[in-house]
Amino acid sequence: MPATPQASRIASWLLQRCLGPASGRRRLARQLRKYLLRSWAPAFQAEYFGARLLFPGQHDLAILSNDLPLFNTPLRRLAQAVRNHETTLRLLDIGANIGDGLPLVDPQPTDQFWLVEGSSEFLPYLRANSATSPNVTIIPSYLGDQHSVAQGAEVVIAGNAHILAGAAGELVFETLDRLFPGSSPTLPNLLKIDVEGHEARIFAGGADLLRRVQPPVFMEWYPSLLLREGENELASLDRLLAAGYTDAVIYDNLGFLVGTFALAERAHLQQFAHYAQMRDLFYFDLAVFAPKHSRLREDFCASETAFYADWLRGRSG
Repeated sequence: MPATPQASRIASWLLQRCLGPASGRRRLARQLRKYLLRSWAPAFQAEYFGARLLFPGQHDLAILSNDLPLFNTPLRRLAQAVRNHETTLRLLDIGANIGDGLPLVDPQPTDQFWLVEGSSEFLPYLRANSATSPNVTIIPSYLGDQHSVAQGAEVVIAGNAHILAGAAGELVFETLDRLFPGSSPTLPNLLKIDVEGHEARIFAGGADLLRRVQPPVFMEWYPSLLLREGENELASLDRLLAAGYTDAVIYDNLGFLVGTFALAERAHLQQFAHYAQMRDLFYFDLAVFAPKHSRLREDFCASETAFYADWLRGRSG
């Protein structure tokens, strides 16, 4: 097992100077950090939703969450909505990265977490950031449509990892259905997935779990990355539709609510996909529900409408 990375006090100090409201000091600090990262990228520590996390040197989440106040926050509210309906949260986080999903969902003592991450770059950080959290199981594996060993390598850019098929090296893939067979004593009641365009394959490898358990799904929908992986733009949504899911609440990649749409509304979703492809580095976040979640979905949509109305009033006031 790789050793836990040690945070650089200087890198942590410099990152802190990159945060806060726009100012001349912040701009200079970011220019200095950008220059230093060309040749010096030690681990650093930063606050994220009340937790002091350890980050790889080039990870950009701390700055993104500083600049974009709604970034990633829909998942936090969805997790609380699930708790409101089921008392406890049992989160399966696929593509857990460095473990930032833990503080994001405000973990409670009775919650349970399965954190799936295959990247050797991120696993030491994930272990360090979840070490003191109870009821956490780390699954150090990539997921796919079948249990297999394939030729390939991981590529890490600015806090995201994706698989380069055919590159030198071997990667082992598990499936959701093997991790959570029908005999599993405890099952997730919320599935979060962010895997850089591999969602459709992972859903294929978890078809039985998705049909049998149907946890609400919070997912990144990145049409350009789906195309890069040889899928069509709606491939991941079609897998969920086939598993019995019907409705999605859609957000842009800054965390703003777009609206609610049925997965069967292919023409509308295709328009969203085309729009995303016209934008640079643009994707949507989706909260996806099955019919059995009707009360949860209705309550969540009502609370989201109220949340954004309050947020906009605060901005205008």
